[in-house]
Amino acid sequence: MRTGDYSMRMDESVESRGVSRRAQLLFFAAGAIALVVLVMRSDPRQLAHDVRDAGWAIPAIVLVYGIVYTLNTAAWRLTMIEPPRLSFARAWAVNVAAFSINYLTPFASIGGEPFKIVAASQWMGARNGAASVLNYRLVHMQAHLLVFLTGVLLAFFFLPSGTIATPVLLFLAVVLIALTALLLAIHREGVIERLFDLGMKLPLIGRFLRRLEPRREALIEVDRQLIAFHRTSPRRYYGSLSLEYLARAFSMFEFFIIARAIGHPVSFASAFLIGGFSSLIVNLFFFMPFNVGSKEGGLYVIFAALGLPSRLGVAAAVLSRLREIIWIAIGLLLVLATRRQAKKSNIPST
Repeated sequence: MRTGDYSMRMDESVESRGVSRRAQLLFFAAGAIALVVLVMRSDPRQLAHDVRDAGWAIPAIVLVYGIVYTLNTAAWRLTMIEPPRLSFARAWAVNVAAFSINYLTPFASIGGEPFKIVAASQWMGARNGAASVLNYRLVHMQAHLLVFLTGVLLAFFFLPSGTIATPVLLFLAVVLIALTALLLAIHREGVIERLFDLGMKLPLIGRFLRRLEPRREALIEVDRQLIAFHRTSPRRYYGSLSLEYLARAFSMFEFFIIARAIGHPVSFASAFLIGGFSSLIVNLFFFMPFNVGSKEGGLYVIFAALGLPSRLGVAAAVLSRLREIIWIAIGLLLVLATRRQAKKSNIPST
């Protein structure tokens, strides 16, 4: 697949975000209002006191995410089927930089993937770089769904009876299993070519797909790369999925540490439930720019559901945000580092 294809897609993505700028501002305002309400209900003075006393947790949770990003990188490198492959150090730098860009992307957290493709392509070539990033993205999504499913199972045992109705938990479990099966089918069988053929027969969708017709071959090539990864390298695929799930599970130590820092220690299973529920809420409200209000609201609700002071959910969100800011700063420095490395290697910038 040509690098130009991705540049064009990135340009179109920027244009589409520009069209919805008013909607983004409205969502951001709604999230900001919700955040202010949560802070006011949590007693701002007490909230500041809780965060100050728990400050020692910040270096610990920053370290936790250093390990998480290392596991993410190991998972990504397994999706690099054909040489040349990125060295681990270089892949780690690109990976952390991409995650930091995702945090900064004001809508749907998708900005890091185009960057990752372009950055990896500088050393791997456009075809291998795009294939590895898309393979990893699917694995990343599958691991997220498995983590959410684990959280639903834990909810049966750790949430007080009546907090969430059993039919709702069962419904969530069925939906998550179905989505996981769908993503697995995409990896095993591929769907892009069949969706093209089917969509062409439908009135509204067909008109949209005709605009993509010039890129049909490029998209089908991506489909073939996804199928090849699962069929020809099953050990690498399942190894990547296992590492990615382990990374998500290890990230739950963030709330395990934060809970102790704010004076209400919980078990790792409860921390897993807190982190999983918070992540699920953030993903459900993906349209909220910078996740403003959604992360804080999710933690506020799950802390109350577990019988903990709900204000501490907001304090936990503040500490988690500080960790994000530190890694964003590290990631942005790594963005510059990857550009310098490309120049030193005399590789043309894409």
